[in-house]
Amino acid sequence: MILKRCYIENFGKLKDKTFEFKDGLNTIKEDNGWGKSTLAVFIKAMFFGMEFSQVRKELVERKKFLPWQGGDFGGNLEFEIDGKEYKIIRYFGTKKNDDTFVLYNLATNKITEEYTENIGEEVFGIDSESFERSVFITLDGKYPVMQDSINAKLNDLIDNTDDINNFEKAYATLEKISREIKPDKSIGNKKLGEVNSRITEIESLIEECVDTEKEIELLSDKIEKLNKEKEENDNGIKEIKVKTSDFTKYLKKQEYLDLLKNKEEKNKQIQEQILDQKEVILRKNYNEINKIHEEVNQLKEFFEDIIPNDEKINLCYDNIHKYKNAVERLNNSKPTDEEESSYIKLKEKYNQMDIKNINIDELMNDYNTVADLKYKIERENSNYNHNKQIRMLLDEKKQGLSNIIPFIIGIAAIIISIILFFTNSNLYASISLGIGIIFVIITIIFKIDQKKESLDTDVDDELEKTKTNIEKMIQEQKKLEDGYLEVINNVYPNKDKTNILKTLSDIKSEINKYNILEKTINTYKTITEDIKSELEVINSAKEELLGPIRIKSNIKDDEELILTIKNQKNKYVELTNIIKEYDYYTKNIDNLTKEYRSIIENIKVLTDKNDINEFVNIETPNKTFEELQEESSDLESIKEGIIKSLISYQKQLEEKSVIADKKVDFEEELERLIDEQKYLLNKYDILTKTMSYLNDAKENLSTRYLKPMTEAFNTYMSMLDGGEQKISIDVDLKSEIINNGKYIRNEHLSRGYKDIVNICTRIALIKAMYQEKSPFIILDDPFVNLDDDKLNNAINIVKELSKEHQILYLVCQSSRVAK
Repeated sequence: MILKRCYIENFGKLKDKTFEFKDGLNTIKEDNGWGKSTLAVFIKAMFFGMEFSQVRKELVERKKFLPWQGGDFGGNLEFEIDGKEYKIIRYFGTKKNDDTFVLYNLATNKITEEYTENIGEEVFGIDSESFERSVFITLDGKYPVMQDSINAKLNDLIDNTDDINNFEKAYATLEKISREIKPDKSIGNKKLGEVNSRITEIESLIEECVDTEKEIELLSDKIEKLNKEKEENDNGIKEIKVKTSDFTKYLKKQEYLDLLKNKEEKNKQIQEQILDQKEVILRKNYNEINKIHEEVNQLKEFFEDIIPNDEKINLCYDNIHKYKNAVERLNNSKPTDEEESSYIKLKEKYNQMDIKNINIDELMNDYNTVADLKYKIERENSNYNHNKQIRMLLDEKKQGLSNIIPFIIGIAAIIISIILFFTNSNLYASISLGIGIIFVIITIIFKIDQKKESLDTDVDDELEKTKTNIEKMIQEQKKLEDGYLEVINNVYPNKDKTNILKTLSDIKSEINKYNILEKTINTYKTITEDIKSELEVINSAKEELLGPIRIKSNIKDDEELILTIKNQKNKYVELTNIIKEYDYYTKNIDNLTKEYRSIIENIKVLTDKNDINEFVNIETPNKTFEELQEESSDLESIKEGIIKSLISYQKQLEEKSVIADKKVDFEEELERLIDEQKYLLNKYDILTKTMSYLNDAKENLSTRYLKPMTEAFNTYMSMLDGGEQKISIDVDLKSEIINNGKYIRNEHLSRGYKDIVNICTRIALIKAMYQEKSPFIILDDPFVNLDDDKLNNAINIVKELSKEHQILYLVCQSSRVAK
């Protein structure tokens, strides 16, 4: 078979890729992660489809290779076999049922049914897993394992697979039957196990029947003994009943005697109560009692049938005083009319002003600051005018005036100042002297150096500086004046502004007075709110008692009303006590009379129902009625226990009799089971011998391919490792190292040697399986773990194989490329 080309529409990370293949060696070198393994899986999937797990019921490979970028999942592959060219088109869905398969004969370009969707098995003669373990050489951890499809291929049974399949079916059937007869421990009991188990069970049941027969004898003895105990217990109960009957007669005797005694006592009590009542009647005649009843009814009406207790009256009394104290506290905190009037006037006066943010002391300080500023401004103006005169003199010098004129003016000014000093005009004398000195200095300066004109600049700078300073002080003065004048104008818009400090002081006094009055009024409001709720609670509690009574009594004063209530309540108590005393004796005599009549009636009932002479002579019993009752109860409990035990033993006897009756049936079943056991053991022996013969036959068949496969394996091992290790393989493709005459299993090899054994075993398999028709071989970078020497040997093997097989060699490094 030769692969021609393939087109991958979408498969894993590969998208819209076309690959052309030639006969012999096809090397595809790409970096790791490019998708070389994905290409190899795609070629396998074209022949065998995508794997499906029957256990987990979910797709395995397709989940891994679903297109990363989306789109249709699949592509096509063209190949040549037996001189014919075909194209496989496969697409895969998320479910196996969604997969599609089409095969074209490229000679006719029409769909052909020469092969089915199982084309991989039909062309290669092996299933997908066997393909991966032979033709598809990779480092995926899957080592060659002797499987049915590989075994059939090696034994040239591919054209008639019924032989090997029939062997497998026959062996599986025999094994199933043998396990059903005598299974492994891990599987569980089947026929023979069930028979053995049943024999053990039946033997145990027979032993149980024998033991049950012994138990039946013991139960029969216990039942007989309990029946005797029951008879003795019944006789005891009858004796207790006779004693209880005599005790009942004794009780009736006592009842009769007690009634006679009570009759005499009640008669005596009646006579005594009648005498006491007579004394009460003597103190209060019948008319007086009626009047007392009338007064009590009037008091009930006064209190509306709800007589207050002392606690409620005292609480009401306390509430009256609390109410008065609260009202007094409220009145004490109330501002006077004059205070309220003053507060209202001041509030109206300062209504438009934020009083809390007005700092009068600060405004008074501002006024003093303004006075200082005025003095400073006047002084600065004087300096400014002085410098301005100097500037004018300088200008005159520039205009060609003689230098002598300033000198003459200066001398004249000095003379004038001397004259002014003598006339006590000190201020003007000082100014004149200053001017004279300045003019003399100017003359001297001009004479010393008439070329120095920098004096002009200094004078100009001083004038500008003085002017700027005066303007700033005037602005500050105006700002401060505007502050306190605004407050004064708001409070006293028409008042004279001659005495600012006094006006500000008056405003301060009014603001302080306003704050004090506001605090007093707010305090009153707070107390009013607090006391208002308090008064409502107190008044409600007070009026609950006093309200209804106030209306009837017409007493307005609370203290007078509460005193009246106290007196009326005390009077009500006194009168009701008199009535109670009178009623007590009256009712007591009636009750005693009723009790006396009841005793007479009871005596009559007792004498009518019983013959008094029958129990008059009965003596006092040795035991009390309670003791007799307790003894009777104990005997009844014992009787109940005996009956329960009898019922229980009788039930056990019946149950065990049923078990004992089954003994004959169990013995017959045991005899039958022993016969069946012998039959199954004989059958199992025949089956195991048959399975042994079949295995021997299969192994003899497998030795047909072992020799050529071993020769191929040894050839390629020698090419790879130069004969360093002696390794053998058996018919199950398991390898062992021969070291000093000892065999070491494959799993003890190094990673590199495991890869060597894996590669050589797969090549040997291919050589043995495909002696006539050479399949293509996929090498998915299998030499990663080999050292340099063995890598060169492996590449030489690849070149050698490419002479007989089409090779798809997928590699990621140049050092592993076959050149």
